[in-house]
Amino acid sequence: MAGVASLSAALGGAAGSALAGAREHALAGGCAGTALYRGAVPAWTAPAMQGGGGRLSTPLPHALSRRRNVTALVFGYPLRAGNPGSGRQNKILWIMRLPRRHMPLYLSARPLHANHPVVRQTWPADSSPGQIYPSIVNVPRAGCWRLTLRWAGHTDAIALRYS
Repeated sequence: MAGVASLSAALGGAAGSALAGAREHALAGGCAGTALYRGAVPAWTAPAMQGGGGRLSTPLPHALSRRRNVTALVFGYPLRAGNPGSGRQNKILWIMRLPRRHMPLYLSARPLHANHPVVRQTWPADSSPGQIYPSIVNVPRAGCWRLTLRWAGHTDAIALRYS
């Protein structure tokens, strides 16, 4: 996936550094200890959230990884298993707290309580602003999926529900 010229353009013209004054609202879609929210995002995501005067006009669902080093902005909420259908994509923007060092992101996904099937994908570190990896993550069946993320010597994990 090529670079994202600006997150504010991808969001329809409004993005913010820390959603000043915004509250988090829990959403359905989290699983296995990973909560999914709308509202405030961590302040360290600010470099990726340029151009919107400090706020998101319509906050995207997001989740924090287990070690709190990755924020997943879920453009394709709710995430759908299989082929999501025309006009829908399971787009997730990964914002990394730790530097990418020009290294790709490796993702391995599997159902929470199973070893198979495994979905593997890789994205280059060629997008900006900030430490981001735009992605589309499709899985073959519904349920809670554990996604392991590896980049530049770092590893973290997140669980997301696909319906």
